[in-house]
Amino acid sequence: EEIPLEVRDSISSYVSLAAEKSSGSSSGRSKVGRQKPLLDINTCDSASLESLPGIGPVLSVRIIKYRNLLGGFAEVQQLKEVYGLPEETYDLVSGRIYADTAVIRKININTADYKKLIRMPYFEKYEVTAILKYRELKGRIGGMDVLIVNNLIAEEKADKIKPYLQFGE
Repeated sequence: EEIPLEVRDSISSYVSLAAEKSSGSSSGRSKVGRQKPLLDINTCDSASLESLPGIGPVLSVRIIKYRNLLGGFAEVQQLKEVYGLPEETYDLVSGRIYADTAVIRKININTADYKKLIRMPYFEKYEVTAILKYRELKGRIGGMDVLIVNNLIAEEKADKIKPYLQFGE
């Protein structure tokens, strides 16, 4: 079966353009439009972070330490919480990074002890104590709604900590 002429010409143009790109020949085309691939802030190393504008060795270490403390970033905006990261630097890098939420380390709210819960930067001491007391008196916590309805955490905080909690056994 023969391919129509306009389809053949289109395929031919595509193939020659692809060949130009792979050979490095630009035939007058500018490389301005090319973008570097996005960097996953949940899996990258310090050298990758340092390749971003405005991030040196000190900030890259702080970012990784905070990432480890959180269990991973649920969203790029959390980078603003890293101590010493200027707003200007965040503005420079925010379009070059993303946060893969599939790799977030979750805390099982029904089995975690005080030490594990208090390490979560978003929990206050009184909230951890209240969660543990609730578990002791009532047993298993079924979901985020139980935490809110029983005033164990504020509703505003629920969205912030939700990506980090699991409620299964």
